[in-house]
Amino acid sequence: MEDANEEKSSSCDAKIISVFKVILFTVVTFGIYPSVWFVKRRPYFNNLVSGNKFGYVIPVGLVIVSIISLVISLLEVATIYALDKFIEIIVIVGLLYQSFKARKIMLEHYNTNLNKDIDIDGIFTLFLGFIYLQYKINKIHKTAA
Repeated sequence: MEDANEEKSSSCDAKIISVFKVILFTVVTFGIYPSVWFVKRRPYFNNLVSGNKFGYVIPVGLVIVSIISLVISLLEVATIYALDKFIEIIVIVGLLYQSFKARKIMLEHYNTNLNKDIDIDGIFTLFLGFIYLQYKINKIHKTAA
């Protein structure tokens, strides 16, 4: 079982992206990048040894809903303002769900399966979401190298 964990952990290298770039991508894409980040990091999280895995529906759905929200915001039609706000709430809740699921996967993989003492703070995950997770991924992989 330990050989399987070592083999699995060696195949779960995540691309290290600076936190500055992640924030920049978010600004440049008018807030769509957080949803894209989860789609792009899906293989990384699914390669970690954990009972939890990311499916396609929620990450891809968040990208689609984020794009719809952006288009509605750009139209600036007063009659669909409430719809836009409702969609924004769906995106925020979806991103929070994805962030905490990613946190759970990382904690299970690194602390339970690899017996490392990795701390991924819930408060930072709540307020910074994927930005904090990218910071932790960078830190984990820099210390492992």
